Amino acid sequence: MEKGKILGLTRRFDDTGRICIPTEYRKVLQIKDCDAVEIFLYENGVFIKKPEEEMVEND
Repeated sequence: MEKGKILGLTRRFDDTGRICIPTEYRKVLQIKDCDAVEIFLYENGVFIKKPEEEMVEND
């Protein structure tokens, strides 16, 4: 899968309200285990993105 190509998948929430971001998506976005992501709520959906490096706070 390449960046910019739209690929729709269906995922179900688990009993604690979580969904899994597919491995293919995480590879394209270079999101690794334990990485932070930004989640934005829009009127018709949710947008998830990897934050800019300088904006990530250390916990």
